Amino acid sequence: MINYSRVKRKLTMVIVLLLLLSLCTNIFVSASQNESNSAAPTYAPIVYKSEPSDLDRTEPADQVTPPRDTNIGPPATEEPDTGTSPDDSDSGIDSPAPETETPEDPSLPTETEAAEDGNKLDEPAELLAEVSSLEIQSDRLTMESGTSQQFTVSFYDENGQEVNVTDGLEWSADPTIGRIDSNGLFTASSIIGEVKYGYVTVSYGDLSAQALVLVGKIAVVIEEFESMKHNGTPVLSAGLINSTSSKVELSSRPEPVMYGEHAAKFTYDMSGTSGTSAAYVNLHNLDSGDFYRPLEGYPTKLGVWVYGDQSAHWFRARLRDGANVLKTIDFTTSANFTWSGWKYVTAPMLADLTGPLKISDLYLVETKNENKNAGVLYFDRLSVFYSNTDILGIDLEGLTPMKVHESKQAEVYITKNNSTAPELVQNGLNFLSSHPEVASVDSNGIVQAHRTGQTTIVALYGTGQPALFELTVTEDEPPLESIAIYGPESIEQGRTDYVKVLARYANYPDTIDVTNTATFTSSDSSIASIVGGGEITGHDTGTVTITAEYNGQQAHYSLEIMEARSVLDKIVLSELNAMKLGEQQQAKVTAKYNVLGQYREDLDKDVTTDSTYKISKPAVADINAEGIVTAKSIGATMITATYQGKSHSYVLVVNGEEMIPKRELRAAWIATVENIDWPAKGPFNAEQQKADFIAILDELKEAGMNAIVMQVKPTADAFYPSKFAPWSKWLTGEQGKDPGYDPLAFMIEEAHKRNLEFHAWFNPYRASMEPDVNSLIPEHPLRQHEDWLLTYGGRLIMDPGIPDTQQYIIDSIMEVVQNYDIDAVHFDDYFYPYPVAGVNFPDDASYSKYGNGMNREDWRRHNVNTLIQNLSKAIKDKKPYVQFGISPFGIWKNIDSDPEGSNTRGTESYTAIYADTRKWVQEEWIDYIAPQIYWYFNYGPAAYENLIDWWAKQVDGKKVHLYIGHGAYRIGSDDPNWLDPDQMPNQILFNRNFDNVKGSIFFSTQSLRDNPLGFNDRLQQDLYAYPALVPEMNWLEQSKPAAPTDMTGAAGASGIQLDWQDPQDVVVYYVIYRSVGDQAPDISNPANIYDEVRKISGNHQQFIDHSVEPGKTYTYTITSFNRAHQESDSTQHVTVEAKELEPIQAIEFDKIPALYTGKSHQVSIKAIYKDRTEHLTINDQMEFSSSNPGIATIDDHGLVKAVAAGKTTLTIKYQSFSALHELTVLSSSTGGGDNPGGGTGGGGSGGGSGSTPSTPPSTNPPTDPLVEDTDNNQDPGRDSSEESLNVTLSDISGHWAEISIQQAVQQKWINGYNDGTFRPNQPVNREQFAVMLSRALKLEGSGTDISFADADKIAAWARPHIARVLESSIINGYQDHTFRPNQQINRAEMAAMIVRSLGIEPDSKADLPFSDANTIPAWASPYVAAAYHAGIIQGRSNQAFAPRENATRAEAVIMILRMLQYTE
Repeated sequence: MINYSRVKRKLTMVIVLLLLLSLCTNIFVSASQNESNSAAPTYAPIVYKSEPSDLDRTEPADQVTPPRDTNIGPPATEEPDTGTSPDDSDSGIDSPAPETETPEDPSLPTETEAAEDGNKLDEPAELLAEVSSLEIQSDRLTMESGTSQQFTVSFYDENGQEVNVTDGLEWSADPTIGRIDSNGLFTASSIIGEVKYGYVTVSYGDLSAQALVLVGKIAVVIEEFESMKHNGTPVLSAGLINSTSSKVELSSRPEPVMYGEHAAKFTYDMSGTSGTSAAYVNLHNLDSGDFYRPLEGYPTKLGVWVYGDQSAHWFRARLRDGANVLKTIDFTTSANFTWSGWKYVTAPMLADLTGPLKISDLYLVETKNENKNAGVLYFDRLSVFYSNTDILGIDLEGLTPMKVHESKQAEVYITKNNSTAPELVQNGLNFLSSHPEVASVDSNGIVQAHRTGQTTIVALYGTGQPALFELTVTEDEPPLESIAIYGPESIEQGRTDYVKVLARYANYPDTIDVTNTATFTSSDSSIASIVGGGEITGHDTGTVTITAEYNGQQAHYSLEIMEARSVLDKIVLSELNAMKLGEQQQAKVTAKYNVLGQYREDLDKDVTTDSTYKISKPAVADINAEGIVTAKSIGATMITATYQGKSHSYVLVVNGEEMIPKRELRAAWIATVENIDWPAKGPFNAEQQKADFIAILDELKEAGMNAIVMQVKPTADAFYPSKFAPWSKWLTGEQGKDPGYDPLAFMIEEAHKRNLEFHAWFNPYRASMEPDVNSLIPEHPLRQHEDWLLTYGGRLIMDPGIPDTQQYIIDSIMEVVQNYDIDAVHFDDYFYPYPVAGVNFPDDASYSKYGNGMNREDWRRHNVNTLIQNLSKAIKDKKPYVQFGISPFGIWKNIDSDPEGSNTRGTESYTAIYADTRKWVQEEWIDYIAPQIYWYFNYGPAAYENLIDWWAKQVDGKKVHLYIGHGAYRIGSDDPNWLDPDQMPNQILFNRNFDNVKGSIFFSTQSLRDNPLGFNDRLQQDLYAYPALVPEMNWLEQSKPAAPTDMTGAAGASGIQLDWQDPQDVVVYYVIYRSVGDQAPDISNPANIYDEVRKISGNHQQFIDHSVEPGKTYTYTITSFNRAHQESDSTQHVTVEAKELEPIQAIEFDKIPALYTGKSHQVSIKAIYKDRTEHLTINDQMEFSSSNPGIATIDDHGLVKAVAAGKTTLTIKYQSFSALHELTVLSSSTGGGDNPGGGTGGGGSGGGSGSTPSTPPSTNPPTDPLVEDTDNNQDPGRDSSEESLNVTLSDISGHWAEISIQQAVQQKWINGYNDGTFRPNQPVNREQFAVMLSRALKLEGSGTDISFADADKIAAWARPHIARVLESSIINGYQDHTFRPNQQINRAEMAAMIVRSLGIEPDSKADLPFSDANTIPAWASPYVAAAYHAGIIQGRSNQAFAPRENATRAEAVIMILRMLQYTE
């Protein structure tokens, strides 16, 4: 019997083999014809064994089987491609093409992860013959890290009929994306903060298919703002805090919309309120409708499109953490929400947040009362990000539903932070198709439709979240339902704007932007024209119809072109200043207009009488309809003017009668941490540190200061030798390194010389600015007690809760109190550290051990209180006159927290840093409190005037002075209030209305020195025009001192000399009062304070008034002061008529011995009269200098300090006279003794006419032996430096540079002339300096060719050296191709050559300290800055650089030696 079934199967197999043979032949021919076609599409998910015959399900064979690609299939790993084809990147990155042979075909992935069981089952031959193709099905293309999904397979026979297969499958997956088991269950890899793509592959015999998978997550859109509800549940709502109204609704085009059809339109009104105001958009739970939208995991930031209104508010977001604590993050700073139109902004997440997290709202805040207004904002596409990517959005545009055989160009746009619109990118893109058999995409983004079906087109760029477009391909033209055009209703002549065209296709959920592919026409292009991309330009007034056409459909809209008109941009309220009681001022309101967005000053309009006015505190001042303001009571009030919907405000301060007090603390903080104020960063130089500090004191004294607050222990290191702490690293750059002097002793001495109080500033708990205990040197005492240390907020903190820690702090402070003559111990606001959001201070161990049943907050405050109380007692027990002062954060408690608190809404020191500052005042543990009130008048959360009033009441009746801490560093910062030059002066004037406010402290010194908005000038010329005495602290001493006795006055040769007696030990300083005429000066008037002088040892005291005019009469009286600044009664006044001063003929130094290094000497100056010689009292009219501070320095008081062996010239200038002294400094290693030998005499000269001597001796050094880039006109051919290296130099003996010249000669890079001279004062030229550099640097080689037009002028001996420096780019020629060898070098040129020689990068941004910095040529300034900061140049004693002055040979030697020292 014939087995028909078997015969049938055999016939089927024969037919299949014949078909396979035919198919292989066609493929081979097709591949041969198209082997160079690298852009051909590739296919993967369906693989055919033979050509399907079901034409309804597939395309014809020539469409199904494309030309084979030489680079198909996804890469097996993320590593770079190692192929050699330059076109590999263009060959497509989709799945492999259909397989026709074996699984070993190279189009399959080269690396896959095998199924978990690793076994491939054998299939019956009969079943294989029936299966012609297979296809993978999955639920989703994108997967999150660690999630799973089930893949399944469908099997089809040659007729396209599905076949049931249960066995014989082999699964694999690219290992970069995950793993798959033998049943097709795929589990994604753990991929954090990025997205990776790869393929899942299934094989069945010779057949295989693939599916594209994207794994990971970079960003998630959590709100598109397309609906107010989700499944009937509200998802958006508005809220407010201390505001008038708020509302959220959806906007529709033509209103602002960035994506889709809607955006959130947020209307708010904060006008008429004071204090902190807020309005916000709540985001509800999508499922329950409850407040707070859950967030997945721990994002890195939020991002949102915002259409701004130039409101200058504060844009933030609020979150709820796992403990349900509300946290705030910032999209902008407090005043930087200043844009109009769309902008994308991000808000970084806070560190160490505890989950689960929920977003509460988008939060608009205003703290400035003068900026309370109404406005409208729009929000679109709110996203959360899970990486630090800078690619915040990828949009895939240009695609719509397609028909078979159609192609389209995909375009990709990206968004970054602060983007105002997505921007087109064309490079660095990667495109994928999930079903390339439906539609493929090449590397250029060209999408080709092949057959009906659906696929996802994927665009990848950088580190952004991939963009997806769900594409449908149909046999016929996709059904387009409609198009719509949106654009502005009107524009002005000359303006440009844009329209947008959106298409709606049948069965597509969203509209599609087709603006770039639509065509446009204008009904009248003379009125308005429109070009591709939808750009409209208005030309003439009128109305036109704009028509858009796309795929046979049209849409129209009407556009009006209006005449360009002036638009009111803003109003300005001006002409107002701080007022006195009863005073009147006329306000002025000016309207400002723009035309086509450009401000037009000629359109300014006075609208004072057309404006309306509102005043926040009518009791302080009022304003009438004409803008006349009347001051009524002391305080601050905000005046707001409004005109045509625009408003502007001014905060008016009203003071009482203006007076400059006799007693007022005027102090500045000098911060050393991070080298904020002193010492300067850079190479350590003790003498330079001292000079810099003296300069700071002199500037502060000149500004009117009478005290300094000097940071002497910024962390657990010190500016003095201590057994409790190592030397501070801020001194030398290295913790524990001895600076070679006692900075604290030096600073106290210099401050007291100027009668400046010295407040020693300690930071008690801060151990290190770094979190690692290894930031402390091994020898640090705290390394023996590491259990005392905690890490918090990136700092190393001593645990305040450990009693031993408290005692250690007290002992370290008392070390200074006992050993140094300080006037006060000072703390700032650092107690417990300011809280870090979401991070608890880690003091569990100490709380557990020492908490004693108190709650943790009270225990922490108790710890701080205990330290303050015990330290106060220790100070008073040791030295009762030493003050203890603290400058805390400005708010103790808010009134909402405690009825006794201030009218503020800010951070509280009581709860944030556990500082119960009010208690310290009440208990009188401190002598002064200086709250840091770094805010401005009418500041919503913490108005300056409110805090002054509150603190003044706290010290009333207490033995505690109140000083105010001012943030001078804020003057001129980016805030309208701090850009007002009157803000800080008004604060000082306002303080003087309160008897209990005793003065000010400014942070920081550098800010004062910078003179922001002319504030330092205001101090000197106005606010501090007269001296002030430190306020009396009568509780520190029992009684005031007695008046000085036996006061006499006499006119002398150099002024009026006062003498008096004072045997009292308690007296510290004296105040000299002076009046012109014979009336006694009124000692209550600070205008009569002439000078303050420290008491010197002994009973007899003396003072000479040099600033008197001959023939005038002056009357003097003197009072004495103790450490508590208690003033004695005045002496009997003396009246003296100033005589005609006897002319001095000359001045000279008294004999000065030679000094050994490290020794000091106080100089004495003699005045030479016609018939006698007298010693002069050293005074501030004398100017001392040393020609070589590296050898010896001399300070303003004539104290000489020997630094290094050598010679230097000391100079004294007094009136019109000067004198010189050549000082010899000997090495201390050559011998000992206080007087090893005398120096050469130093005479002076001068005439009765008062003229300065014209020319000093040739051995006289320049003010500063710097060197620069110059040349001189001497014939270099006569320099025998090449031929005679051992010439005895006859003209350097006694010269200021003698030792340096000898050193240079010994190093054999310079010598003298044939006549045995060196000519040290002769200018140096380009040729000579080039040779010096070449030899000093030991340049080698033949160098470059010398082809200058004046090469014949270059001496033969100099040629090889010039060739080498030219090759090294140290010296260049001029633009006219000359070298100019005999041209003298100036100082700027020499600086440039030195910098080039050292290879230092020129510093174009650095500030230069020289008084003539503006005269330095622009090209040379970066080189001079680099040389200055490298310590190679320092400037002259008058702070000048003199860039164009010529340099001498001696100066050149000095500079090159410094250069060589720099390289060592």
